[in-house]
Amino acid sequence: MRHVAVAGCVFNCLHFAAADRRITIEHARVIADGGCNEDAPESTGVRLDVEVTADAPQDEMKGLVNYAVGDSAVAHILADPTIVRLGRVEARGTRTDLEHS
Repeated sequence: MRHVAVAGCVFNCLHFAAADRRITIEHARVIADGGCNEDAPESTGVRLDVEVTADAPQDEMKGLVNYAVGDSAVAHILADPTIVRLGRVEARGTRTDLEHS
């Protein structure tokens, strides 16, 4: 799922950055590849392949792709993961099962 998330985020960043630069994208595709360790549910990393055709010079397009990857919030999160743990939970119900039915 993380591969789809980072590919989608980079794809969106690419389009927003192009629009900001008044570049029209004719074709764009972001392919994410990677895997997980067999012993633990940890990612082995994500590799992105990006194809883009637009009305701008090739060097500018390469710079745009680099910007989009660098601007991707999902890529930042995956590159520097934060461990999230559930702490104390205090839950109070105000209905009984009889009131719910």
